Amino acid sequence: QLQPFSTWDRTIAWLEHSRPASEAGVTSAYQPLNYGFILGELLQRVSGLSPQAYLEEHFLRPMGLKTTTWTPSAEQVAAAPRIESRTAPASAWLFNRLYLRTRMVPVFNLLTNASELAAFFQLLSQGGCYRGVRYLSAEIVSEATTLQFRGLDLTVGRETLWALGFHLGGFKKEHAWRPGPAMGVSSSPRTFGHCGHLSSIVWADPDAAIVFSFTCNGLLRSSEAARRWQRLADLAWNAAAA
Repeated sequence: QLQPFSTWDRTIAWLEHSRPASEAGVTSAYQPLNYGFILGELLQRVSGLSPQAYLEEHFLRPMGLKTTTWTPSAEQVAAAPRIESRTAPASAWLFNRLYLRTRMVPVFNLLTNASELAAFFQLLSQGGCYRGVRYLSAEIVSEATTLQFRGLDLTVGRETLWALGFHLGGFKKEHAWRPGPAMGVSSSPRTFGHCGHLSSIVWADPDAAIVFSFTCNGLLRSSEAARRWQRLADLAWNAAAA
């Protein structure tokens, strides 16, 4: 488990001296920090651009997305809502630290809004195209959103369907007693998305032509957040079917 307070170079140095705990593809244990630094460093070494610079050059500017950033200024952070929580005050304190909000921490501190998040998932749901312009190949999007692992996730604590960085949908009767599923009871393994720390969620279903994006600044308990996501998702599915 990496610590978000460390510098990028120190984090990468730590990763370079680490060894996997299990054989690749055998065990699943969701980890919200490590893989972001690994992929970010890989992207940087291949492209010569930082993750933020790559995002800006290849997606944000050409797509017309003006809010989304991994490295917001102090002014942007001050204008954004503070993270609030009565049930997870330690998490709220951590996410409100200016030092963390303004530095590059993949999968941790993206500043965006529901509209721009939905735009990116619209690109994915349309096979890599957005407003008639191709940004990713259909083959890459298909591989990234197709089932790669199904089984017990040691962090989630139950059977999970994983694509490459995306949760996959599909209501499972054996899990009906647990809160969820986050993408609604009408979702299927073709539905892909991800939830943010006890608050936000975004998902898309290319077959149903639905993109759903919800952002908020209120952290709930894990079970409450899961119920909120499911209720919102079910409302979206019902509205689309009406």
